[in-house]
Amino acid sequence: MSLAYFRSRRALALCLGLFAVSPAAAGLPDTPFPLGREGLAETRVSEALAPGLAYHRIARGAVDPQARWTVSAGIARTSAEREQAAACLKAAGLPPRYSAYRAPGTRPLPYDEFSGGSFASEEAARTAFAAVPASPCHLAARHMASLPQDRDGPWLLHILEIRPTVFRGRLVSALAQDKVAGKEQSSSIARRHKALAAINGGFFAMKEEEGIAGEPAGIAMVAGRIHSEPTRGRPYLLLRDERPVAAQIVMRQASHPIRVRWADGSSSRIDGVDRTPGMIRNCGLAGAHPTSRPAHDMTCTKADELIAITDQAGFVPTQAKGYALLLGADGAIRPVTGTASPATGETLLIATGRRAAELSRKAQANRSARIDLSYRAIAPGVEPQRLDRLYAVNGAPLLLRHGRAVRRENREGWPMDLKIDRTEATHVHDWIVRRNPRTAAGIAADGTIYLLVADGRLFAGGDPEPSVPSAGLTIEELRAVMRHLGARDAINLDGGGSSTLVLRSATVNHPSDKEGERPVGDAILLLD
Repeated sequence: MSLAYFRSRRALALCLGLFAVSPAAAGLPDTPFPLGREGLAETRVSEALAPGLAYHRIARGAVDPQARWTVSAGIARTSAEREQAAACLKAAGLPPRYSAYRAPGTRPLPYDEFSGGSFASEEAARTAFAAVPASPCHLAARHMASLPQDRDGPWLLHILEIRPTVFRGRLVSALAQDKVAGKEQSSSIARRHKALAAINGGFFAMKEEEGIAGEPAGIAMVAGRIHSEPTRGRPYLLLRDERPVAAQIVMRQASHPIRVRWADGSSSRIDGVDRTPGMIRNCGLAGAHPTSRPAHDMTCTKADELIAITDQAGFVPTQAKGYALLLGADGAIRPVTGTASPATGETLLIATGRRAAELSRKAQANRSARIDLSYRAIAPGVEPQRLDRLYAVNGAPLLLRHGRAVRRENREGWPMDLKIDRTEATHVHDWIVRRNPRTAAGIAADGTIYLLVADGRLFAGGDPEPSVPSAGLTIEELRAVMRHLGARDAINLDGGGSSTLVLRSATVNHPSDKEGERPVGDAILLLD
């Protein structure tokens, strides 16, 4: 740990008026965290940010000098894939070795990961396979401490603990730049909203090829207003900015789709909100191609869609091959040509494929219509007076439900069966089974909320060399940590380079991207 880090933490503590609290008093379990082998060193620092809101920093384990860099040839599920993986390592002059695993989720199929060599640095590992063709081998440098077999870590965890019966502040989410399009660092979002603390939120499109950069890849709701539709087959985190604040994980998707209701009494189903027609990041939409099920880090397509673009979208899709109309705040219908940006209170409806003819017919037969983009559209039982206190952030996989571990990774977007190729299956292995930076939320039986960020991908000999080493967590380790904290329900949020925890305007964890803190699509905020 650098001296500069301690100086910045001390300055932050003085600025905020923080004071240390004992882990027991703050509610952390007395027993060591369930990471690695028994007897590892574990240190904790806890600080009270406000009544009912505490920050905990847990450092566990130490760098194992025997854990070095290796070359991974990915996973293999069949004899043919095993032969290919071994041949790729031999082409780099590395004797192959393998480790056995079972696929995460409801179908624990056996598979192996092939690797070879032992190197002091990431650069040396990459040099070893530089001459091997990228296709079909896809060799990669990986650190041994990123695998669950390593029992030393180290691990660095950052936890916000919210006790709703004591906390008198607010719990909300916010979009980057307060609109759908565009990205913003979590620390910047926190600074704009003068947040006590913040973490990054849900998955999002990182670049234009995936949709609209910054667009949430799943549900996003701010003050009861939906800005991105839920992903079919995935849970999400619902926040209640009430007294007391509360959080819950919503499992079942409502059977009530968002609809446009026309003056003649008919209605039309809305396929998406504030996104590019035909592009569904992480899939999970009926009629999408190549799958209607969730598929993580994939953008599915759909030819026939009706999309609602709100005045907070921050972008206007082109309608070259579709039909569009503006729905005024008063319900009046106005057809448009070319591009049109909705003014305050207006909604732009864009239809493509066969839905274009449907929208055109409705526009000709009606002078007015209405659309409800509040949470009541998909959850009709919500009381109207409570809508503006509701916020939602997308996530997956589900970790815990009613105190039990839930393992549905293959159903929530991370399958490893033979329907996907070896490269995609290796991506799932790296995402779920390897240790990575993680962000997650958990809720205890008494309502206590835990917001967790685990630093990761910070290994000795890495490029760049980390100032603070931390391996990260596998999804299974994340489940164990949340259960250890006392969470009854828990969900994984966007992780990797997105994982960020902010106190006031200071980022206190160590984001893993080489460029530093990553701009994201939304964030979860704790306000005064």
